[in-house]
Amino acid sequence: MRCGLLLFAALALVGCIDSVSSAPTDGVGPTELTPFNPMPPIPGQIPSAQIDASAGATGWLWVTVLDGGGACIDGAVIEIVSGQGKGLKGTPLATCDAWDMEGGYFIYGLVPGDSLTIRASAAGYQDGEKTFLPSSAEYPQASIIKLSEQYGQPSIPLGDPTLELSH
Repeated sequence: MRCGLLLFAALALVGCIDSVSSAPTDGVGPTELTPFNPMPPIPGQIPSAQIDASAGATGWLWVTVLDGGGACIDGAVIEIVSGQGKGLKGTPLATCDAWDMEGGYFIYGLVPGDSLTIRASAAGYQDGEKTFLPSSAEYPQASIIKLSEQYGQPSIPLGDPTLELSH
């Protein structure tokens, strides 16, 4: 009886795996889970890019660009400046939510364990760079790049006492 139950469970699992499609659609990212691509579907409105289509490229990142308060920055741009996918540029969707994987930018088809460095920039902010080491996982690695606001030069430079005190 026990062997029959194990055989039934194994056949049911094989049937589930065989029924899943592996074809990505229109550059938006995978639409279904597959044995070679364990990521869930990416919502159609979120920008994404596939770096490598080989079976070993199962890693992926979810990139968000945040300000000092933790809000997504509208108009931010990301660029892979070194490693796999070097040269890829994109604009994350600024309506992100760290708890629901909404907005941001998905980069998939990455080779797990092969690092890449992403630079983020936005008007009014200092550029930021961060290196990531993608791993193959059921859910993407949250890849947060925080940018600091640029402030103007102080009106009186430090160490230059130009104010006179009246007595």
